[in-house]
Amino acid sequence: MIRLLQIDRVKCEDTLEFDDILQVAGDILRKGYIDRAIHTLPKSVEELLLCQALKLLGVKLIPILEESNHSIDIRIPIEVLGFLMI
Repeated sequence: MIRLLQIDRVKCEDTLEFDDILQVAGDILRKGYIDRAIHTLPKSVEELLLCQALKLLGVKLIPILEESNHSIDIRIPIEVLGFLMI
């Protein structure tokens, strides 16, 4: 099950390279959506990068994948997550 959670309630490790986070953020902006959720406690580098990139972009919500060890294909526009383009 996927639910949207306030992003400030999700702990993302911040020891990742800033350039890597920027690259993921740029990919999200180019696509206009995200195509995966993260687990309740992000573990993989890919999930941590996504979490940090969404925080960097200033979204309000983050899709959380609960009770599953598998990824689920999704397509959530960043506007749904609270991203505001000025």
